[in-house]
Amino acid sequence: MVITDSIILCSQGKMETLKDKTLEQLEEMQNDPEAIDRLAQESPEVQDLQLEREMALATNRSLAEQNLELQGPLELGRSNLSDKYQELQKLVERCQEQKAKLEKFSAALQLGTLLDLLQIESMKIEEESETPVATGVYVFQAMAEKFLEGEVPLETFLENFSSMRMLSHLRRVRVEKLQDVPPPVAEDGSHSHRQRYRHHQRPLPFLCPTAPLQAFPRAPLPKRIQGAALDPLAGGEGAALAQEIMIT
Repeated sequence: MVITDSIILCSQGKMETLKDKTLEQLEEMQNDPEAIDRLAQESPEVQDLQLEREMALATNRSLAEQNLELQGPLELGRSNLSDKYQELQKLVERCQEQKAKLEKFSAALQLGTLLDLLQIESMKIEEESETPVATGVYVFQAMAEKFLEGEVPLETFLENFSSMRMLSHLRRVRVEKLQDVPPPVAEDGSHSHRQRYRHHQRPLPFLCPTAPLQAFPRAPLPKRIQGAALDPLAGGEGAALAQEIMIT
């Protein structure tokens, strides 16, 4: 006689109870689904499976509740991550822009470029200092003449003359310092034409008049600046400086 799978899954204790039954009783049980189900439900294996199933359901329910609790922080973190990523993209763009500007400024501030600019500015001052003015004298001499004629006060004369001399000497020193810096060597070990030309270029002259100036009759001092303090023979500071410029 064929016995169903549910009866086969019964424990050994249940099999002990079944072996005492007659063939007619077994056939009646086979034809009674409720009896077979009851016998299967009472087996320890099925009860263990049901217990495991209930424990798994409880575990899944607990995990689902935890997931629901973490859903809010997860969504918030995801939103923050998206915002941070957008900020990162903006920072990357700004960094690229600043890098491009830095490369542009670095190219403009190379040693050769700085030297050329300083030489141009120094030559401008030199040309300005050697350019005749309306009276036929140079700028420095014209400045001294204006002071001796009383058109320029002592403070203004000293300030203008000192600032012009200081600016010219500072630019000359900077040009000489940049000329002393060795030019960079190319990959083939040779210097470029511009670098060789700059390296052998003659130094700039002092940016102040060194040629003899024309002698002009000394104009009488106005009453407001006459006196021993401004008289070159009496050792006045401003007049002595102006007289030194006149005879330099």
